[in-house]
Amino acid sequence: MVYPMQHMLSSHEWKLLRQCLNEVLHGFKLQDTQTKIGMSEEHLSQFLGYLNGLEDNQEIRIDSSRAIFLVKVLRETLREFPGAQFRERTGYKFREGEALFARLAELVAPRALGIKPPEPI
Repeated sequence: MVYPMQHMLSSHEWKLLRQCLNEVLHGFKLQDTQTKIGMSEEHLSQFLGYLNGLEDNQEIRIDSSRAIFLVKVLRETLREFPGAQFRERTGYKFREGEALFARLAELVAPRALGIKPPEPI
């Protein structure tokens, strides 16, 4: 039996991702969420609810399938809010978002998935 790879996210990381997920759902209009993220808005909302229910200092474990859609959520948010706008909208530095994107994208084999990082500003 093959088990999906598991990835740990610190509370700082999942909180950054939660802010990005909130922006994708409520902050800017993303055309065709299902195609760009690989998940319906309903399922994204359910995952946002899960993240909102976590304890502040809790680490979480995600499988590769969740890592893939979170990479895409982060990619779209970085594209939508380059530089200082990212911090204004999420409360996190753009470089923090880029670093987390790079770490997660490396874990989920971005070349095989066709995931490209946002263009540098």
